Amino acid sequence: MKEHYNIDQSTDLYAGVHNACEVNLFNAILKQAIIDAYDNRATEKRRMDALNFLLDEDNIVLQMCIQSCNMNYEKILKKVSKQMFNLDL
Repeated sequence: MKEHYNIDQSTDLYAGVHNACEVNLFNAILKQAIIDAYDNRATEKRRMDALNFLLDEDNIVLQMCIQSCNMNYEKILKKVSKQMFNLDL
């Protein structure tokens, strides 16, 4: 039987992340998206999907990933931009 989880968007996002397994999962999702966004070996669709995920500030999963990993969103965008477009930011 599949379980479905509903996220209460009115509460603090990080409050839903309780254990190390969840933190590791969100960390892995975020790191894979960053890698996929600029990896030349990834297909164009995969790169664009990763980039769209990272650029969607309203994405609840992205926000949970960022908060659980204690990362700065602007820093992530700079890293992706630097790697993808060879920008010196």
